[in-house]
Amino acid sequence: MDKQKLLLLAVLVVIFVSSQSAFAEENYFHYRDYEIYYEYYPAGTEPEDRTPLVLVHGFMGSRTNFYPLIGELDGKLPIFALDLLGFGDSSKPADFTYSRGNLAGSLASFIEVNIARPVHLLGHSMGGEISLFLARNHPQLINKLILVDSVAYSSSNNFPGWVISLEPVSAPFIDIILLNRPVMRNFLKRGFLSDDLSAERQQSYVDAALKTKASVILALARDNEGGIGKEAIQKIKVPTLIIWGGRTRLSRWKSGGGSIKIYPIRGLS
Repeated sequence: MDKQKLLLLAVLVVIFVSSQSAFAEENYFHYRDYEIYYEYYPAGTEPEDRTPLVLVHGFMGSRTNFYPLIGELDGKLPIFALDLLGFGDSSKPADFTYSRGNLAGSLASFIEVNIARPVHLLGHSMGGEISLFLARNHPQLINKLILVDSVAYSSSNNFPGWVISLEPVSAPFIDIILLNRPVMRNFLKRGFLSDDLSAERQQSYVDAALKTKASVILALARDNEGGIGKEAIQKIKVPTLIIWGGRTRLSRWKSGGGSIKIYPIRGLS
């Protein structure tokens, strides 16, 4: 091998080693008779004993919503990004009862069996609500909790009344009216997506949302848990960081008021 080819090979090896955190290990976790799709990002050159970070997406989202965050962390700690049952590339079983509590149960099993150690848990929107259920029911599985624009508590369901009142026969209607690309793009842009997001990022949110079935949307809309209770939240002792935007176009969907103890995270380690 001549010197030029040897130099080229050395450069490629350096690039591969320095960027290994960008490569995800794709896998499925078997929960009951279902499969939860997840991606694992190793911690690069950092110590292997660093606490893993588990990312939990929101309603009609998927693990792809976290790709910019994963890129920013750049292998600083092990990361598990998963698709909840009913979303993304995970199973969408018709015989599963879709509720926040049951989704939290599947998440607890994923952490307990697949990771087998306490984790840092980051939940966004509905994913934050599910994380709160987990913190209440399985606090031993969480080292630190991060809630980003999380649904918290309310006396009723956080979905608009017209969604809750839909009959099962309306699932085909949702498939046709909402779960098509032009309508979904407009729906997300008007209610969820920031104007400064690139067209590519906006498209990734649309792609994730279109993988959700109408039956799952209706089931979670009718789920009468209505958020974890105020009293239960105040009993949670897991160190928690709450990140909340100053403005939201869907503030009427959010529960508010009350007092929540906040335990700032001083650093992930």
